[in-house]
Amino acid sequence: MRPLVALYVALLGCELAAQMPPEYELAYRRCAVYIERPADGGREVGAGFIVDRRGDSLVVATARHVVQDTASRHAPPGHAVLYNGGPPLPYRLLHLDREDLAFIQVHAPRYTVRPAPPCREAPMDAPVWLLALRAGYVPMPFGFDGRLLARSSNGLHFWAAMTGADQGDSGSAIISHQGVVGMLLGGSDEVRCLDIAYIMERYQTLKR
Repeated sequence: MRPLVALYVALLGCELAAQMPPEYELAYRRCAVYIERPADGGREVGAGFIVDRRGDSLVVATARHVVQDTASRHAPPGHAVLYNGGPPLPYRLLHLDREDLAFIQVHAPRYTVRPAPPCREAPMDAPVWLLALRAGYVPMPFGFDGRLLARSSNGLHFWAAMTGADQGDSGSAIISHQGVVGMLLGGSDEVRCLDIAYIMERYQTLKR
């Protein structure tokens, strides 16, 4: 990255960070879930976010590759940790989608959370924040600031964003001032994201 571009991105991040009230961020943090499972040669870590409560369990959306070894199509059992910490909770796989999307179910009868309403659309170049969980079970102090870039050539349900994504951030919610706008799938300076409209439409189909 050229020095002037790097400086612009850094200044843009500082400006956007000041626009997010702490209580706004906390409301979304409580929806964030840390996910871990065994993988070849070690472990796979990622994130997800709560989309619904089903009886005494929580339904969590995450990236499919977080819970499934895509090379072998094997989905080994793993565990999830909620925002309030506590012991790792085993999850049950509910659905593996044809896109890079999965839903898991976590037994958590005492965890009170009211998932924030998703935003169906967000204008291009809108400021967004990545709600990543990088440091073990502890969410980042602040979401990384970026912006929506463009619709992706991969399909209608995907778009690209400029964020500070890192390994283990897959499945993290991406939010704007209007609410959740998508899910991180992967990338580096420019990452691929799955639209929240598709995620929620697939979940509504799953509920029926």
